Amino acid sequence: MSFDLVWAEITMAAIVGSTLYGFGFVRKV
Repeated sequence: MSFDLVWAEITMAAIVGSTLYGFGFVRKV
């Protein structure tokens, strides 16, 4: 199990999550 792979997964999830949250916030407003 590579730590780099785990870090990449976490980073990608954070980016995608924040992007989707941002779009939802803009759309709601």
